[in-house]
Amino acid sequence: MKQTIRIYIHTLLLFLIPFLLISLIFAILSQFIQIKPQFITILIQIISYITIIISALYHSSAFTSHRILHCLIMSLIYALISICLHFHHIKYLHLFMKSSLFTLIGLYKEFKYSKTS
Repeated sequence: MKQTIRIYIHTLLLFLIPFLLISLIFAILSQFIQIKPQFITILIQIISYITIIISALYHSSAFTSHRILHCLIMSLIYALISICLHFHHIKYLHLFMKSSLFTLIGLYKEFKYSKTS
């Protein structure tokens, strides 16, 4: 149980910390350099998708059984955190896509390793 909670915390930190650091860097850069806000938003979305993919690969690799269940739970946790952080201006399409991406990576890893066993 303790190992499972540790994996969930590591996964949360794996996509929250880089996302927050990149957002902070772009916020500082936008104060000094004239960059269109749409360009910064697009870059932040691309980076957030990359961090979601990396954290989903880590999360699905850390579990050997019930990968789909753990990925669904983590997807729900991610959706709840996103709703809490972006309550007033949430983009539901990105929320759905990121949560689905997390689940699809877990599903892919489950089928990939179930065929080899």
